[in-house]
Amino acid sequence: MIHYALNSLLMQLFLSWNFQSRMFQMVIYF
Repeated sequence: MIHYALNSLLMQLFLSWNFQSRMFQMVIYF
């Protein structure tokens, strides 16, 4: 159970970082 929670937390962090990096790239392109 703890492993599952940790894995989901890591996935959430990765997704949020990926989304931020994409937004940053879009801003750079503009």
